[in-house]
Amino acid sequence: MKSRRTTTLAVGAVALLLAGCGQDTSKLEARVAKLEEQVSGLRTELDRARMPTRREDVEQKRLVPEPGAAPEAPPKTDAPVPAVPAPPETRPDVKGQILAADSAMDIYLVSVGRKEDVRVGDELTVYRGDTFVAVVVVDHVFEDKASVVVKKVSGKAMKKSDIKAGDKVARSLL
Repeated sequence: MKSRRTTTLAVGAVALLLAGCGQDTSKLEARVAKLEEQVSGLRTELDRARMPTRREDVEQKRLVPEPGAAPEAPPKTDAPVPAVPAPPETRPDVKGQILAADSAMDIYLVSVGRKEDVRVGDELTVYRGDTFVAVVVVDHVFEDKASVVVKKVSGKAMKKSDIKAGDKVARSLL
């Protein structure tokens, strides 16, 4: 983009060339002045067109400083600082076994309870040896045992095979 001075010099050079061709310089000077006025008006329009018009543009302009510009201090507010979310709860692993099984009703009794920090809603994995059997959800908790039911997702039981007394349970298999 040419500066105003460059534009003025270019217009002045054209005026001198035309003056050398025998044209009246006063008419050319008037024309140069008119052209300079038009250039000035066009620059003003261009500056206005480049100005942000939407609130998001203004905010974005504040967020991204011009290259070489000093960083601005953030605006001061009296708003409270949002709390950092707590990390996910980590509880010790629980390992136990199925004490009683009623496959017809899909309800089972496990050997872990309140003492082992088992809570209603906890999910336990049932396995036999190295084989996955099912995922169960705690529905009642007692001091040293809990009752569980097979977890269902979209109406489908998360059970690979029937759960039997003696099968192992754990909160985590890792």
